Amino acid sequence: MGPLLEGLIEYGKTQRIICSANAAGGATHMLAKAFFGEAGVDCEVLAADSGAQNALAVASGDAVCAIVAASAATQYIEDGSLKALACFSPEPFTGYECLTIPTVKDMGYGEYFATNQEYIRKYRFCNAFHPFHGFSMMSCGHIAEMNTSAIYIVGAQEPGIARGMGLKTRATFEEALEDAKKKFVGPNPNILALPQTFKLGAVHLCMKDDDLSNV
Repeated sequence: MGPLLEGLIEYGKTQRIICSANAAGGATHMLAKAFFGEAGVDCEVLAADSGAQNALAVASGDAVCAIVAASAATQYIEDGSLKALACFSPEPFTGYECLTIPTVKDMGYGEYFATNQEYIRKYRFCNAFHPFHGFSMMSCGHIAEMNTSAIYIVGAQEPGIARGMGLKTRATFEEALEDAKKKFVGPNPNILALPQTFKLGAVHLCMKDDDLSNV
């Protein structure tokens, strides 16, 4: 384990750890609870609506640590306000100049969800999803993020969770369209409406000349 992360875990054995992440149920909130749960220390999550606010909470002393996207912490890492302890990606992170950030798995963590006996019991006997399912769904969502300029969630019940995952939230479709026209698609966008999505079978989009004989 890296000395900085080891120091944080030791600190948590005698002191309260406040970790800044997104709202309950969000991706970084789940990671915080999973990581500190596996490490055997208590963690109180200070919820914020964005990665930038999470990083600022640590820089200003309101939180002991934060889980954020690498881009949200760049300025604080560069000026020395924050120290990068570990990353949750499959490979070490090398995006910061002269720094290689190890993964939590390489430091002996990462099995919490897969081996949590209560999650396993619910999966086996209570019709619950497999513990990895949530992370799989988040990963699929990231595929869309990588191939679009922006993703808008309209009418989210807990918008902070959506924003914590990099999505944009608006109360109505009209507001979302106006924002998208100003920032991304221009005044005359092409709009594809799929009103039956999630109500019927899966929607598959195909090109006009696609050969579907083998589908």
